[in-house]
Amino acid sequence: MTVEIKPRPRGAGFAFVSKITGGVVPRQWVPAVEQGVRDGMTKGPLGFPVVDLEVTLLDGAYHSVDSSEMAFRTAGRIAMDEGLEKCGPTLLEPIEKLVVFAPSTAISNVTSALSSRRGQILGFGPATAGGAGSGSRPICRRANATT
Repeated sequence: MTVEIKPRPRGAGFAFVSKITGGVVPRQWVPAVEQGVRDGMTKGPLGFPVVDLEVTLLDGAYHSVDSSEMAFRTAGRIAMDEGLEKCGPTLLEPIEKLVVFAPSTAISNVTSALSSRRGQILGFGPATAGGAGSGSRPICRRANATT
């Protein structure tokens, strides 16, 4: 099985394209290959799910005696396992969006606390009692986290 793996923009999700011509892989087995590719994405080479990529099925082989849905699904998974190791994957850090409500006298302390935890201030706005700030930060940098 020959597949081409390309990154997609963040948040674009997964896309599967079949460029098989001439019946090298019968049309009824292409969905099994796609399912095998999806199986291979559940746990990538870094041990976490793989996201935002495009996989193109380029070539394969069909044998009338031993070809089955499970064989093509397994071939798709193996192609992903071997291909992803060569792609140089990047581990993404989970980021959470947060909104902080605080009196206007405490805004500098809140800003300092967020920045010290690698938070990014996205803006300030009025709130009914003081000020409201919105931002984002890595989940691992919560106040109750160990790091």
